[in-house]
Amino acid sequence: MKDRVLGEYWITDCGEVLFADGDVGPDGHETHALAHARVLLLDALGAGSLEDPADARQWARRLAGEIGMDPEGPPGRDWIPPIRDRAAGLGRDPGECAALFGVALDVPGAGDPREFAMREWGWIWVRGQDVALWALDREGSCRLRAGLLRVLDEEGIEDPGAEDIMEFEIRLASSGRRLCSTIDGLRAERPRAAPGAYDLDFPAARMAERMDRESLAPCYRGVIGG
Repeated sequence: MKDRVLGEYWITDCGEVLFADGDVGPDGHETHALAHARVLLLDALGAGSLEDPADARQWARRLAGEIGMDPEGPPGRDWIPPIRDRAAGLGRDPGECAALFGVALDVPGAGDPREFAMREWGWIWVRGQDVALWALDREGSCRLRAGLLRVLDEEGIEDPGAEDIMEFEIRLASSGRRLCSTIDGLRAERPRAAPGAYDLDFPAARMAERMDRESLAPCYRGVIGG
């Protein structure tokens, strides 16, 4: 019987568990975040849905058609003003739409898509027994506990004692603080500080440790001419 989580997942803001091991399946953490940013932007601009949100070229063509840009040209910073204008005309937040565009295209200064997913959407990053989320309040504890129970289901871990035995390391991306807790401990809101309670290699500015930014390069090929 398995006694630990081995896979990689996102726990979304609505509690859905997405398999996110790009070495095993088609989508990793970063591609899920990129695809979601693209979907949200098209929806905000009234551009409809995509057959495959992970298809960056299809997304760029659809977006270009909505904002009056060349659908065959590479998207870049010159697309931001028409995106903001289109958003304002529809009563949507221009800044939010520009931020989604920046994340979807890895515009310098926009930040890591995975960090954006945690900070803006409340998504929870899971890799094995390691967990990361932006902050841990009462609501976050409840969502994390419910999500980890679903992860156990996905992993086929059926031991009823797993909630009280399996321990997870929880990293708070907003501060770098590290905590440890079992799933049952989250219900009682009693996570404790991990040894070396702050991870200096895990700054709020980016998800640096175990998230090598070079690994994102394949996600942008065919979109910005890489």
